Amino acid sequence: FTKTVAKGLPFKAIDIVKSFSKKEISDFAKFLESPYLNSNKNLVKLFSGLKKYYPSFENIKLTKQTVFRSVYPGKPYDDRKLRKLFSDLYKETERFMVLSAAEKNKFVYNKLLLEELDSRKLDNLFIPKMEQYNAYLDDTYYNTDNLHYDYFLEKHLAEWKNVMFHLERGLQQKITHNIYKRTEYIIFYFLSDFFLSYQDNLSNKSRFNTKIDVDLGNEFLKNVNIPALFEFILKHDFEGKKALNAYYLAFLAFRHSENEKYYYEFKKYIIEHIDKFNEGTKRMVVINLINYCVRKKRTLKERWIRMELNDNYRMYIKHRLYRLSGENYFRSDLFLNIISNYFEIGKINEAEEFLSRNIDVIQPSHRKNIKALCSSLIEFEKGNFGLSLRESSRIKTNTYMYKYHIKYLNLKNHYELRNYDIGKEAANSFRKYVNNDEHMTDILRTKTNDFLEYYNILWKYHEDRPKTEVIEETISSLKENSPIPEALWLLKKLEELKISHNKKPRY
Repeated sequence: FTKTVAKGLPFKAIDIVKSFSKKEISDFAKFLESPYLNSNKNLVKLFSGLKKYYPSFENIKLTKQTVFRSVYPGKPYDDRKLRKLFSDLYKETERFMVLSAAEKNKFVYNKLLLEELDSRKLDNLFIPKMEQYNAYLDDTYYNTDNLHYDYFLEKHLAEWKNVMFHLERGLQQKITHNIYKRTEYIIFYFLSDFFLSYQDNLSNKSRFNTKIDVDLGNEFLKNVNIPALFEFILKHDFEGKKALNAYYLAFLAFRHSENEKYYYEFKKYIIEHIDKFNEGTKRMVVINLINYCVRKKRTLKERWIRMELNDNYRMYIKHRLYRLSGENYFRSDLFLNIISNYFEIGKINEAEEFLSRNIDVIQPSHRKNIKALCSSLIEFEKGNFGLSLRESSRIKTNTYMYKYHIKYLNLKNHYELRNYDIGKEAANSFRKYVNNDEHMTDILRTKTNDFLEYYNILWKYHEDRPKTEVIEETISSLKENSPIPEALWLLKKLEELKISHNKKPRY
């Protein structure tokens, strides 16, 4: 039962309770004790017996029989009853989370309250509450004339509620202006989200080879004159048009990615206005700058695009845009991408400084592993391959994201150290892992297997010492197959082999 409970099987309520903070544990206990919110006193006893094992719920004393006795002392164990109790507890944990979230989220709270006031025909309360809600939306989102796109949706829904309230009471003359604003807000929201969706679709297509039989987004672009529409929008005094224009410029940069002038126009606009944008818009537009460079560098080998990416990462860090959901933590995958970018532009010392300055903003549960992985990557770039292997051995985790970083890194280290037998064995093991990985997409599995093919070719060329022409053909083949994982490293090693084979006579 210890392992069963720890894994949340068959008791899903345990998974939810494990996620509670200490304050939420206390609040949930009070929630269960309230006769208005919960009439099942057995759930109070059940939770009282369980919470002493918080937060891990892993203890040799935690058994089905122990939990059952905490609710039904002196009675014979009944598995059916215990399962029913946990099922009821699960429903209460869900209700507790929803009520807690509604109380914290003023948008949800106010919308529910307005619906109740409207349905109860409390018109004298609805109208001032509606005015308060609109003022709250403006205060929450408004920052000079730059608004986050969520604002447009919330204002559209608020205007719709206001319109329906007056229509039902035969007061259409009072909402003529509201109808225009409702239309304006939904168009602004649609355009903002459409531009973001367009970029997401491009990303999915390039990364996962996504295809769709009916592409409504592309059809929309063919039939709507977006430039003319934006010329009209920018001529008039619409609130939020500067934020919307930022999304539009990002859209143009991605749509015309072959022409860098659109990217530079977008970036110039962001630099000029970023201090006026609210946090949500700042984050979105800077991530767009980053994503543009990430996509572009897959096809370009020039140093400038990697320098641009580095510059955009610095903007992201400067404005602390890694803060999400009220937390100050860096996403681990983005942290690793920034470290890798330093390597690409040859700034190993800056990578070390970045790691030292920012490791404390990685989530505590990932901090040790991220530090060990980044240290291992840095030592590899310095040419300290044995030390890199030792650092990677410090990583103790089953987190999916780290596994591939570690496997690629260790294979490269073994190659550099000429650990032929270990490297070949690790490559074979990696291939089996990749082919059995249910979470991996087909296109990424193919690319990973391509890496392993070229990796084995490196070892083969060490032994066979082929002619320069053969190595050049392999280099051309690799360039045509790119992007594949670690393509730059593979190319570098092949070039080194070509030079060394030219210098030494073949026997």
